[in-house]
Amino acid sequence: MSANHSNSSGSSHTLNQNQNQSQDRGNQFGNEMAPLSVGVRFQELCQEDSLLQQENIHLQMENAQLQVENAQIEEQKVQLQELRQLDTLLQRENTRLQVEHARLIALYEG
Repeated sequence: MSANHSNSSGSSHTLNQNQNQSQDRGNQFGNEMAPLSVGVRFQELCQEDSLLQQENIHLQMENAQLQVENAQIEEQKVQLQELRQLDTLLQRENTRLQVEHARLIALYEG
């Protein structure tokens, strides 16, 4: 009976060792998976960051182009204002010349 008892005790000890080793392997596997997941996530974030940087560069170039166009529009506004002022002066001069022309005709015919 002693032999059986020690044998069953030995089996129990071996079973516990196997379970512990299995748990260790599970923990080891879990620990290996965690860094793998972190690594994969890090790689995904790096790719996303790269895409965002590219988009940012594209948007900065687009913004620069829009600023150039805006500056051109502002310059055209200034030119338009100058042309309106010149047009007003020319209309006044034209009116003055028409009055002078009418006066000269009246004087000549008169």
